[in-house]
Amino acid sequence: MFPIDPISVRQLHDADMLVAEQARTRHPVARRRPRRWRPELKVLTRGLLSMLDTSRRPTPGPLTASHELFAGLDAAELERIGQFLTVVDVPAGRSLGRQGALAREFVTVIDGQVGVTIDGVPNAVFDRGSHFGALPLLDNEVSPVHRASFSTMVPSRIAVAGPAEFRGMLRDFPTVAERIHAMTKIRRAYLNGLADARVDDHVPVEIIETIEYPAHMVA
Repeated sequence: MFPIDPISVRQLHDADMLVAEQARTRHPVARRRPRRWRPELKVLTRGLLSMLDTSRRPTPGPLTASHELFAGLDAAELERIGQFLTVVDVPAGRSLGRQGALAREFVTVIDGQVGVTIDGVPNAVFDRGSHFGALPLLDNEVSPVHRASFSTMVPSRIAVAGPAEFRGMLRDFPTVAERIHAMTKIRRAYLNGLADARVDDHVPVEIIETIEYPAHMVA
C-alpha cells in the first residue's frame, strides 16, 4: 500500500471545488419556472369538473320521449312537434281554464300538478304526462267551453297549442292523435255519466260558481 498524504487529498478536493464553481459561473443553471397548465389540459379539466358538478349539466329539452303523449318519438320528431306547442312556466295557484268559459287551448303538463274541479268539487290531479282541453276542440262547436276548471297546484311547466296548432299536430302525428282521441273518448264517457247522475238525482244542471282548486293541497 502507498501511504496517503492528507495534505495532498485536501488540495485535490479544493481544486475540484474550484473547477466546479468556475463551471457554474460559465453555465448558470436556469431557474425552474412555476408549472403552468397547458390549454388542452385546462379544457379537459373543466370538462371533467362539469361532469361531476350536477348543477352544470345540461338540462333536457321541454319535450321528451318520456312524456306519455310523446313516447316513441325520436329527437327530430320531438323538435317538429315542438313547433306546434308553446312551453310556459306557470306559478302555483294560477287558473288555466274555468268551467263554462270559452276553451281555446290544448294543454299538456310537462312538469308539475294541475288540480281539476267539476261543479266546484275537486275531482282529479293532472301531473306530468297528462293533458286537457282536447275535448271541446274536438267537438267542433262554434263556441266550445271547458267542462271543468283547471288550476296549478304547484309551479308547473305546460305546453299549449291553439286550435290551428292543435289540428296541425293531429294531422302530422297520427300516433299522438290516436292517444289524444282515446283519452278524449274516456273523458267524454265520464262526463256524460256525471251529467246522467245529476239528472237522476234531480240536481240542477246549471254550473255552480267555480271554486279554485286549493293550492295548498300538494301531494
